Amino acid sequence: TGSPSYLVRYSRPTVGSASSSEAMDPRLACVIDRETDPNHRIVVPARLRAPHPFVRLTQDALGAARLDQREQPVVVGKVIHLHVSKTMQVRALRIADALLKALEDRGYETYLDDRGAAFDFHGIRYHFEFYETCSRVKYEMTETDIRRSKAGHYVHQPPWSFIPSGVLALQTYSGYGPKVMDGKRHVVEDLLNTFLVRIATNGVDRLGRQEEQEAKAAEYARRRAIWQGWKDRQDAERARLEELEIQAKRWERAERLRDYLRAMENAETGSGHDPVERQALIGWGMAKADW
Repeated sequence: TGSPSYLVRYSRPTVGSASSSEAMDPRLACVIDRETDPNHRIVVPARLRAPHPFVRLTQDALGAARLDQREQPVVVGKVIHLHVSKTMQVRALRIADALLKALEDRGYETYLDDRGAAFDFHGIRYHFEFYETCSRVKYEMTETDIRRSKAGHYVHQPPWSFIPSGVLALQTYSGYGPKVMDGKRHVVEDLLNTFLVRIATNGVDRLGRQEEQEAKAAEYARRRAIWQGWKDRQDAERARLEELEIQAKRWERAERLRDYLRAMENAETGSGHDPVERQALIGWGMAKADW
């Protein structure tokens, strides 16, 4: 479901292949081994008994829920999110109850927040919801609408009527993430183990990309630290050289002044300067050169 521009494809492992299991991420392999074991098959009971606390909260919310244009109850807040027709509610809650109990039996942490029910897979939180598609047909007035219209009463006529398809989907990320749905050979009740495998496949793929990015970031940080060390040494050398050049310029200025004063001292006495004043000037100038 959704726009084709947001279609996401992810590879699924080949279960039972020795070569694939050897190269498979252990976090995924253990999930596949467990969920393909017939002894761990998740069974949805025919009737809801001792419902999970999340399911009880959702049942209470459904009793007071308003209907949207598709005649589906609108439940928001800290409940299991159901986008299904009224006749599909009981079935969806039975599946949710079996799934939540199976998740907790497997050691997953389950949550209920404003985005619905969720569980964590190695730090990645997956919110799941139930969705039923509807077919859209042009709205036709009912006999009651026709009688009211003939009597001069206002009758609201929406452009479309929505007919529930009876096809249930258990999905994540509003259908853009891992999901299972009714098909010709299987129904959602038979696919809960498959749903967990698809969650694990998606999660391990995300974790792998995250770990790859972290490794790249660490390598970048390592190379940058080396580069920064080179730059710091280069800056220190450059600053030392600049200080040396400043000292050389000062030395050159002092030597030029001393050469001039020595030339003045060696000049003939008939240069127009008083000898005493000239000698005082030379002494003062030498002191400034030393300074």
